[in-house]
Amino acid sequence: MSDVLLLRHAKSDWSVDVDDFDRPLNNRGKRAAQRMGEWLNTHQFIPEQVWVSSAKRTMETAEKNLKAAGLPISLIKPIPELYEASPATVLDIIAKAQKNMGLTLIIGHNPGMEIALVELVADQLPDFGDDKVLPTATLAHLHFDDNKVSLNAFIRPKNLPKKFPVRRDGQVHYCDRPAYYYQQSGVLAYRWHNEQLQVLLITKQDREKWGIPKGIIEPGLSATESALKEAMEEAGVIGNIHEDALGCFQHNKWGGICEVKVYPMRVTELADDTQWESEKRRRQWFVVDSAARVINKPDLVDMIRALTVCIHKQA
Repeated sequence: MSDVLLLRHAKSDWSVDVDDFDRPLNNRGKRAAQRMGEWLNTHQFIPEQVWVSSAKRTMETAEKNLKAAGLPISLIKPIPELYEASPATVLDIIAKAQKNMGLTLIIGHNPGMEIALVELVADQLPDFGDDKVLPTATLAHLHFDDNKVSLNAFIRPKNLPKKFPVRRDGQVHYCDRPAYYYQQSGVLAYRWHNEQLQVLLITKQDREKWGIPKGIIEPGLSATESALKEAMEEAGVIGNIHEDALGCFQHNKWGGICEVKVYPMRVTELADDTQWESEKRRRQWFVVDSAARVINKPDLVDMIRALTVCIHKQA
């Protein structure tokens, strides 16, 4: 006995002028891929392998799907022959997946995926009242037992809730993005300069609202690993991060509340402008008192002031 999941890529963006292979997902497609990932997580379908066409839209579908399911994108294995695959090629890949001990998720394209599915389970496909068999982001769960194939589940994203369940304070809230979006981490980057403790703050180019480098804790990364990644991407700083968080603060985004864990990081190197989002953001060093005056989040101000104590304790 074995099980295989088939997923057609989510809806792509036809407004961009690129080759078919390089066409990305549009926003609707991103949300659909995430809703299917949430469905996998809720129903405990945990693939051990994810075989994906190497086209951009299928790779993005896989990444959005796995992250929403709480799974690392390291599971993804690009399968170049899945791009523009014939039905015979898709059936051959499914046959190979059947031989695996664990659950395999295959993400590909029509018409090959759809024709292969019809060949396997034509008499079991549900009638949704339209002429579509395998629309974008639709998932089929196939169960193989000897020479029999069963269609155990057939899920379309439009039949799933548009909101995502997010658990906070013992309650479930329904928000615009998958749950992992609302768990974030960031760094309070610091240095000693002219015998003064300074912290690095950033802002977007068109704004005067100062803050710290922060972002979503990606599935597969620890909070500190994610914080270091954001420090490099948003502020172009490299350094040594403390394992103990200074604290956390909250901000509203995506129809929910994001909680940000903040870690001190001693800066050892500044990247040049080609290595970080210098075209989108500004970065500036502030002494502690000045930093506290330009930040409008009281919890973060408290952490900036607590940094001095934290640094002296570790000295």
